[in-house]
Amino acid sequence: MLTFGGIGMAVASVAVTAWGGPRRRVRGLLGFSSLISVAIVVGSLRPDLTLMAAAAFVLLRSLAVVINCNQSLWQTKVEPHLLGRVISLQYMVAAVPQFLSFCLAGLVADSVFVPLVGRDRVESPLLSAVVGDGPGRGFALLMLVMGLMLAVCVLVAYLNPHLRRVEDDLPDVTPEDAPVGSPPAKAERGDQA
Repeated sequence: MLTFGGIGMAVASVAVTAWGGPRRRVRGLLGFSSLISVAIVVGSLRPDLTLMAAAAFVLLRSLAVVINCNQSLWQTKVEPHLLGRVISLQYMVAAVPQFLSFCLAGLVADSVFVPLVGRDRVESPLLSAVVGDGPGRGFALLMLVMGLMLAVCVLVAYLNPHLRRVEDDLPDVTPEDAPVGSPPAKAERGDQA
């Protein structure tokens, strides 16, 4: 299953390299993030290996485009001398929730979702209709909730006009915008000596 996901990411990475990615990066970010949410939801619906492998393919393929859009957006809108700091801050802000989710996912699944659904068999007919039947469906319900939450986040981001128009509102950084360097600082030191 993960092999199909890896193939999806490799195919998308090669395609984005040849194609250059979406022209409208914010739309690409939001559009492919919504594809990720659909893949998560669809992959959690039934305990079917083919369905989960197809969902992993779509998820990781879309993730490659999201990463491309995100990186190219930051690189075209942030001045080069600040880019390292901005990207490291962005990674730190993204890493903290990711670290917390890794720490809490098993605990939340075992203490909330597995008892809600049933350990070996789904006891609720409604939940059985949603996530299927059998062991591990508590984790599937957790994935379903995460996919729906991601879809809500994408919708909220799309409804924010400032975020949606960031490419138009912020000018691209050009080589002329880059700072000249440090000669003025050297001159000031020379004046003080």
